[in-house]
Order: sequence, then structure tokens, then C-alpha cells
Amino acid sequence: MPADERPLLAAADEGDGPGVVLLPGSAADRQIFLQSGIFGSLTNYARAVALDWRGAGESAPSKGDYGFAEEVEDVVALLDAKGLETACVVGVSHGAAVVLELALRHPDRVQGLVLCSPWPRTTQSMRQMFQIWQTVFSNNDPQAYGEAMAWWLFSHEFLDADPGRATGLATALFAAPDSAEREAHLATVGANLGFDVEDRLGEIRVPTLVLAGEQDRVVPAAYSKAVAEAIPGSRFELITGPSGSHAFLAEAAPQPTELIVEFIAEVVGAAAEC
Repeated sequence: MPADERPLLAAADEGDGPGVVLLPGSAADRQIFLQSGIFGSLTNYARAVALDWRGAGESAPSKGDYGFAEEVEDVVALLDAKGLETACVVGVSHGAAVVLELALRHPDRVQGLVLCSPWPRTTQSMRQMFQIWQTVFSNNDPQAYGEAMAWWLFSHEFLDADPGRATGLATALFAAPDSAEREAHLATVGANLGFDVEDRLGEIRVPTLVLAGEQDRVVPAAYSKAVAEAIPGSRFELITGPSGSHAFLAEAAPQPTELIVEFIAEVVGAAAEC
């Protein structure tokens, strides 16, 4: 499809039942949810909608600067377009930050939350990391910045098992024809620099599952646990061992997939009984 004919947010939409919306990580497409089995498993009892962020996958190219406010409204517009008054929402990393902003700005639109590698606010150490990413994205081509990003996203064990793995991942995730353009990466990293919902997390009043990787080099597990502790009644699950990287949905499968699918089944089942 020509770029000027693509929707703002393209999405896979399958299944019948309660809505579940899946938000990938920073400037990413829906593939993590398809490849991990989360999307397919959800369609057994729910309507699963997995989106591509602006500038990624089948979505329209990103234009100009945008941040969390715009991305939240993008998701609300998608809910409206799909006829979903409310939904369980799953977010990964930057996507989890968007989920938190969505739950706080539009609490009536969320039925339950799954947060993979969330953080309550961008600390000084995270700010330095994001500034490094800005330099990496600004001064390198997609293949080169993709290979650099692999160090943060995946475990040492996963990368060391195959010397060519980082190159292959960079091509597939950052340098493929449908990968997000540089501007989309810079926009989302810029938004992450100012992220802070720490003092508002107690306002969230829907069932919430928080997952973290024990060896996550992007979002320390302690940061994700702090999110869980601040949201009343939330549940925290730690993915342990070498596969507990920032990319634990891929490395530790099927454990996180099973946790997510079972939790959402409980949430929508409980809602149906009310």
C-alpha cells in the first residue's frame, strides 16, 4: 500500500469477544505479539487488536514531533474505530508507558492492564541511556543502530549463542522495509526522556499485571516492581534467569505468554460475571 494511503495506526484484528489491545515497544510493529503466540492465544476467547506504531509496519509514516499525549489519542481513536468502548490493554516497554498514560487520562476506556517492563518515571540513569540512544539513532544507518540496540534489548547468552544473531536481528527489527524510520525512533525516545507518572499510579483502579525481566538492561526490574507496588491490587511477576532480558517475551517464551493470556482470561471472565 502506498505510504500516503496507509492508516495512522494499522492493526491486526481477529477473534470475537471482549477487546484486548496490544501495544508494542518503542516505534515497533505488531510482530512481537504474533511471534510470541500472545495474539493467537487471545483470539481463542477475545477480540485481539495488535497495532503498529506510527511509522512502523503498515502504519503511515510519522510526521513531525509527537509524544505520549498524541500516542494516547492515537490509541483512543483506534478503540473508537474498532467500536471498543473499553478493553484490556497490553503494553511493552514504551508501549507500557503509553498504557499507563491511557489509564490515567481515559480510565473509562480500560478494563485491565498488562505492563511489560514499565517504569514509574525516567530517572537520571535512564535519561543518560536515552540520550545515548538519541546519538546512536541520529548518527548511524538503520543496520548499525539496530546492531547497537541489540545489546540493550537481548541477553548476553542469547547474543553469544550465535555470532551472527545481532546482525540478523538488526536487519529484521530496524533495517527491514517495514521498520520504523529514524524520525519515529527519535520521537519516542524524546518522549521517554520526560516520562513521569510516579505520583499518579495510585489512581489506577483496574486489575493490573506487571512483568519484569530479572536481567533487563533497559528497565531494571526494581523499577517495574515499583510500578506494581504503587498500583492498588496489582500483581507482579519476575521472569528470572538469562532469558529475563528486556526482550523476555521472545527469549523466555512461552512463560510470559502463558502469564499474560491467563491473566486476561481471568479479567474478562470476572467482568462477564458482574
